[in-house]
Amino acid sequence: MDIEEKNQRRSLLKACFWLGASGVYGLICILWPDKTLGLLLQMGKSGKVMVWPCPWITMAAILAGIVICLMAWKNSRATGNKVIHVLSPLSFLPLAFSGVFVRLWLPQPVAANILFLLPLVLLGICIVRAMDVQSCSLTTPKMALVFGVCAAITYALVGWYFTLLAGEHSGDEGHYIIQAQSLYYDHDLDIKNNLGCPPDKMRDHYHISYFAKGGHWYSWHSFGLPLLLAPFVPFGLLARHIILGLLSGIACTGLVLLCRKIRAGTTATFLACGLFCFSSLWGIYSCRCLPEVPGAAFTILLVLAIMAQSERPWGTVFAAALCCSILPWLQARFIPIALTGTGLYGLRGLMMDGERLRNKIVRLGAFVILCLVGYGSFFWINCMFFVGGHSYPVGEMLFSYLPGMWHVMASNRGICATLPVFAWMVGAMVWGIFQDREQRFFHIAVFLFIVAVLLTSMSNVGYYGGAAVMGRYFVVVVPLLVPSAARALEQAGRPARWWFAFLGSISVAQFVILLLNLRAVGKAFADPASVISLVCPLLEGLIKLLAPVDKDITDFYVYLLYSFTTALILLENRKPLLQRFFLSVLIIGSAMAGIREHLWRPALTHQGLNAVYLERVGKKLDTAMILSQKNGNPVSLFSVSDRFFGKVMPSVTSADLGVVLKNNVISQPRIPDNDWERRGYRWATLVTPFRGGYGGRVCKLQGNLSSDTKLYWAVREGNSLLLEEQVKPDADGSVDCLRKFKCHGNGDVYMLVRLEGLDGSLNNVSVKWSPFSDELLKRGDFTLP
Repeated sequence: MDIEEKNQRRSLLKACFWLGASGVYGLICILWPDKTLGLLLQMGKSGKVMVWPCPWITMAAILAGIVICLMAWKNSRATGNKVIHVLSPLSFLPLAFSGVFVRLWLPQPVAANILFLLPLVLLGICIVRAMDVQSCSLTTPKMALVFGVCAAITYALVGWYFTLLAGEHSGDEGHYIIQAQSLYYDHDLDIKNNLGCPPDKMRDHYHISYFAKGGHWYSWHSFGLPLLLAPFVPFGLLARHIILGLLSGIACTGLVLLCRKIRAGTTATFLACGLFCFSSLWGIYSCRCLPEVPGAAFTILLVLAIMAQSERPWGTVFAAALCCSILPWLQARFIPIALTGTGLYGLRGLMMDGERLRNKIVRLGAFVILCLVGYGSFFWINCMFFVGGHSYPVGEMLFSYLPGMWHVMASNRGICATLPVFAWMVGAMVWGIFQDREQRFFHIAVFLFIVAVLLTSMSNVGYYGGAAVMGRYFVVVVPLLVPSAARALEQAGRPARWWFAFLGSISVAQFVILLLNLRAVGKAFADPASVISLVCPLLEGLIKLLAPVDKDITDFYVYLLYSFTTALILLENRKPLLQRFFLSVLIIGSAMAGIREHLWRPALTHQGLNAVYLERVGKKLDTAMILSQKNGNPVSLFSVSDRFFGKVMPSVTSADLGVVLKNNVISQPRIPDNDWERRGYRWATLVTPFRGGYGGRVCKLQGNLSSDTKLYWAVREGNSLLLEEQVKPDADGSVDCLRKFKCHGNGDVYMLVRLEGLDGSLNNVSVKWSPFSDELLKRGDFTLP
């Protein structure tokens, strides 16, 4: 090995080391934010307090970030390796934390958006560089199958995890699940007994159709998906998500095959399919028991059959007819899609060369007959259940609110709020119609499918899809834009490619963050961009780049977004200076749209999370460096840090209610003897036991105590007794008692009370709990009321 080769290897190893250090640096800061980044206590308009438990670690983190950026960039440029060249922008990942380190002097939303968006900007540059050295080869069916299998396994497991943490009755999901259960257990679709036989006045609450025959309780939600899931009801939650994941995997496989069919390259195909199939829009719907993803799967297979007529004329007849027949069963809203597919199949067949006219007529005639049989069967069976064959008043809803077709594409309740890259994919479709002569039929077909959904599903007041992730009604057809995007990516210039990668990665990043914080999010996942800002203090204040809330700027901004994005794609590789101008306008316009609505509003106060983070600081809270930026008088510590903020506490009574807990009232006589010294006392637990950590704690008990009743309060940590005393109320019976003590991290903390007195009660109970230190009270200018 000569000296030059050794030097090249050495420089390559150095570049790999420092690029790896850049990623590890980010992970360390995210996993241990309280130690590396410090803790910011927001107080709304009152100001903020910054706590650095280990100031020297924070200073070391800042210096390490600077060194890693410089060394990674220097060494990545010194090597001629193509992979290192592609990844070299990631050298600047530590800069994403630059705003976080100075949050005391910088608005929190600015720091949050730098932290979230800068890595996506760098990733977009890497993707553009990777596409510069892309292969022009087409994907193979094996690649499509592998991609689909990976997606199916991913969404089977992620969906299972999602439902375990977020629940299974969000939005309309419960209406499909209960029909599946009724089909399996009762062998019918009358779900009244499954609901516990509620009165008829509750029909609307349970989405029962007023057109149901014979007074039956038939849901207005289509029963195609319940029919599919019914055989798997006894196998539980995981079995259901295996089926749903399989349907999502079929759709993903079909997308890759569709990209291959219109001759999109491998790199562009997997970039477009990857960013869409793992976006928050597709990801969340793949995890839920709703008909949108199954409908999308059969729509993709239908379009694949339409485009493959020349290779398999008769095979596609049966495949397309089957898809057209199944779609209405999944959801009546999919009937226009099935009819559009029927027409496009016939049109494509008539336009196809290489087949005799007589054979065409016979084949297309057979296709029409099969479709008529499918549609007729659907309508005939629906007429057996519903008057007129419809479960809801289609005529009254259709075209009842035409602006909905615009709002679903333009407003903050539209699809761009969840899938920002939708704007780019629409531009790709327009490019395909006007400039992609070879595949123009496909792009026109996609346009017709989208128009069919817009006209029939979004032309009413429910255009946003109800209590669901924004863009619900688009899910069934929006995947068809992915092949258009893949095709356009190959011809697009570098600015357009970066814009696609950046917009696409926003939704993927939001989905990943949502999954990591799903326990805190619960069922509030309908707006991922907003909810992650609420549950992740580091990201509090994220702007919605493509979905401005301010109605005064929405129309202008959306015109700008769609027109300039489309123009950027239409330029292809021509006029690079004009491309950069269009991209600059898009970036500035998107930023200004979000800034006007979000950036300068007062930051939220996360009382519960602040208490948890202060607990993690532990004993270092006594020696931490604390700086404040206040706008007025001292504020209560509990207004900034309170573990139980917003939680409803149970009342306690000494009367016998027959059960331990009734209507959120604890019946003390029903509690077993649980005194630690076996004195025969019965203690009521006010909050779920929790780990109190180590260090000083302050707790406040409030409530209203009935007359002639004695109240005793105790706080235990594991086997240690931190507090036990009688609490004496004021003359009006109000209780307001504040105590300080020290936790030692020796077990769970129990907040206990007991009453002495006949039929006494403690009502309107409130418990506040926060870590504290004298230094925190002094430097933070907090009070203990």
